[in-house]
Amino acid sequence: MLSWLASIGDAIGVMMQLIVSLFNGLIQLFTLVPKAITFTLAAFAYIPPPLVVFATAAISIIAFLHLLGR
Repeated sequence: MLSWLASIGDAIGVMMQLIVSLFNGLIQLFTLVPKAITFTLAAFAYIPPPLVVFATAAISIIAFLHLLGR
């Protein structure tokens, strides 16, 4: 008879879990950005200097096309 009340409670619990997961994901994203930058710079350190320009251009083009969705 009061199952609708339990359903409302479950819906509120799901919404709270969604908010908590969203903030956890954002925190994890912001902590991984510096690690990704460090990794990228370390990877570029092993590339010979004349090829750094081409590697940077290739990564820039790939990122741009990825943002365009192609």
